[in-house]
Amino acid sequence: MKEKRNVYQENRDTLIILTVPIAIIAKMIEHLLLPEKYFYDSSRMLSMVLEEGGMQAWGGSYEVTADLFRNINIFHFTSLPQWSILIGIIFNILLLIAFVKLKGIDLLQSVFALMCIGLCNIYVFNLGKDIVQFAFFVMCFAIIYIERFPNWVKVIGCAAVFYWESTFFRNYYIIMAAFTIGVYVILTVIRRYKIKINVKKVLLIVAILFGLMYIFLNIARVAMPQEYSEVLHCKDDSTQLGAVSVIEDKIEYGEDVNLYMLNYIMNSVRMMFPIELLSGSIFYVPFLVFQVLLLYYIYRNMKYVHQISKNNVIALSVFIAFFMGSVLFEPDFGSFARHEAAAFPIIMLFALDNNAILYTRNTENSESEKVIVYE
Repeated sequence: MKEKRNVYQENRDTLIILTVPIAIIAKMIEHLLLPEKYFYDSSRMLSMVLEEGGMQAWGGSYEVTADLFRNINIFHFTSLPQWSILIGIIFNILLLIAFVKLKGIDLLQSVFALMCIGLCNIYVFNLGKDIVQFAFFVMCFAIIYIERFPNWVKVIGCAAVFYWESTFFRNYYIIMAAFTIGVYVILTVIRRYKIKINVKKVLLIVAILFGLMYIFLNIARVAMPQEYSEVLHCKDDSTQLGAVSVIEDKIEYGEDVNLYMLNYIMNSVRMMFPIELLSGSIFYVPFLVFQVLLLYYIYRNMKYVHQISKNNVIALSVFIAFFMGSVLFEPDFGSFARHEAAAFPIIMLFALDNNAILYTRNTENSESEKVIVYE
């Protein structure tokens, strides 16, 4: 048993050692290999921060983000690489601190973590909205990680972060606040009544979540018709670009909630299994691999929901709520991948198993499972 523990600790140490080199390589890829169109939003954001007027300013969350960076620009940065390097240094240090707290990870977890580091440094640790979103998920991570908080306080706290964010940054995150509580209640009931989880039960849980979304949409249709219409048509402008990565709805739905729900279900599957991206370019393969690994960790935590820590249950609830809200509003796979990367502080809690509960096959009996817990 001790030998296995050392292997897991060595994997963690290797992850810590490789974090900085992977971050540097990711930044080099970003600034030396990515096309100019990748920096369009960031360039507009920089123009807003510097108040140059060179590009038309956007409102909403763009204006909030620009105001934030303008107020903290104590070094008087004037270029995107300057911001990229500073933000990268600060948040990679935070990741290293979190990795040091890990008590052990297996090889697949370390590979997945390195993929997340690369994605974060390319897509998130820059001047833009995604780093602000990352900071919100860091808040959720901190709330969950503080042991003295009761579990219900952690759940309400994470929901409150989403609600607070919805008041001034991304208004649709109020949906995620509600579903964070809803998903946690479902998983808690499963744990309390010791319901055995298998593939059929996981699919049943998914069906229940779809049912809750359907109920939510119908309530919104009657109680908040304007907001309901905005939800149904929020992607109209974004999905007319014709890019390979666009998540186009397969069914015309108008104002029909039933047809919209069919699209929602199909888009959920497409976003979890973005196989269609392979028809566009081989460069999308890493995104597909990342998505498959993420789905594996979600399923693994649901399968072992009785054994995982309560912190993992809360983190899993937060991410599932985030995913359900994302399906409503994400216009393309690229933005979805960026926003998932921004959720890495939460993903880390259940995928890298911050409480070090590692599941391995019993080598003496392939049909049995054993759980290795490092306290």
